Amino acid sequence: FFIKYCGMNVEADMLSIVVGYGVGLIFILQYFFKNDRLLKLVNLFKLNFVKILNLIKNIVYVGSPNCITIFYWFLIIFIINFFVGTVAGAYGLIAYNLALNILTLADTLSLSLGCTLSSTAPLYYTQNDYVPLGNLLNDIFKVSVLILGIFFILIMLYPNAFVDLFGLGQEKGLSIIIIGIRLYALSIIPTIFTTILTSYYQSILRVKLTNILLFLESLILPILSLFLLKNFIGPSYILGYYVISEVITILIIILSVKYIKFKSKGEYSGIYLFKPKIIKNTFNYSINANKESINKSISNISEFFEKNNISNNENISIIKKYLEDIYENDKIIDFSLINYDDFITVNIKSFIDYNHNQIGYSTLK
Repeated sequence: FFIKYCGMNVEADMLSIVVGYGVGLIFILQYFFKNDRLLKLVNLFKLNFVKILNLIKNIVYVGSPNCITIFYWFLIIFIINFFVGTVAGAYGLIAYNLALNILTLADTLSLSLGCTLSSTAPLYYTQNDYVPLGNLLNDIFKVSVLILGIFFILIMLYPNAFVDLFGLGQEKGLSIIIIGIRLYALSIIPTIFTTILTSYYQSILRVKLTNILLFLESLILPILSLFLLKNFIGPSYILGYYVISEVITILIIILSVKYIKFKSKGEYSGIYLFKPKIIKNTFNYSINANKESINKSISNISEFFEKNNISNNENISIIKKYLEDIYENDKIIDFSLINYDDFITVNIKSFIDYNHNQIGYSTLK
């Protein structure tokens, strides 16, 4: 619109971004005028000074990864543009910025899938409902690897098509540009794991771990990788810095997880930091939300109770009532029982109409 009807050039891009963010802001602000909103505004004048400081401290602590990431991106893009332009020249700089644009398309998927964890992962994790959470994370990784794997293959086989897409097919340094794009594309798959895992760790409030990973992945490791490649391989291949930093970040994640397992004396384990003892005592399955399936599932629940020496009759009746309350045909109910020795936690979730009214977390004595 701004280009065609207003006769603008580069400024049209910035103005369109401002308009887009402005419209988004209007829609977001509408939420605060709704009576049924869950998020409530706090009158700071009703709080004492200590509570205000604690509130600000918690906000900064939880929100710091997102804020710091933007700052790291600003620094690293500035540093790498300067470094690549100095070492590899104009064509290296073209290759870097072109690769950055192409990889932004790939990162959008992993970032969007990672952001979905901010609302779902805390719900599962705080309730120790690890089995469905693990399945969700595995599915996210599978979808990301499948789609971005195809994207990666296309870049490696047909880099000229992406170069032509940006109108750079006639550049004299085309070979350098293509090498740079292919080197940068090698980071697509490793980036899936680092992006989704850091988003996940932030959502389960592993803030220190998230900040350390972001600091290393977004700032320190890229700079170190640039210097190593320049000195040992040469300027034509310095765009391989990103895949090196991503692979090292994955190794750091693995080491960090092992350290957390050691410090917690085995309470937390695995890349998702689950509690293995809880998983061992979890009975999880999905059933069709109809009366026949519900009745069949009751016998399995009875066996679980007998195995764990829990009284049957009253608890079975309570669970059956829960299931029947959210019963609707042609839907799936995800159901899990977690044995904590002293009590059993019942987690019931209907995924097709996923909302708070259809999630029952109840404790059976």
